[in-house]
Formats: sequence, C-alpha cells, structure tokens
Amino acid sequence: MADKIEFIFWATLILYVITIFTVPYVGVYLTYVAIPVIIISGLICKFTVWKD
Repeated sequence: MADKIEFIFWATLILYVITIFTVPYVGVYLTYVAIPVIIISGLICKFTVWKD
C-alpha cells in the first residue's frame, strides 16, 4: 500500500510539473485536482514511508 501511495505522489508531482511548463493554460484547471492529491499523498508518505 505504501508503494502505491509513493508512486501516486511522484507520478502526480512529475506530471503536474511537466504540464505546467509545457501547457500553462491547462495548469489552472489541473491545479484544482493535482495540488490536493500531491499534498495528501505527500503527507501520507511523510508519516508512513519516509520515516527518518
């Protein structure tokens, strides 16, 4: 399960950054979905997968 969440985090982050730099007019609409997914999956990864 943790591997899936980490994959979702990295895939969403990479695709979001690529989209923002290549197609700026789509970025505004994508932001409403991608940013919450990045934040939620990042927090889950921080507390479960990336323990220091």
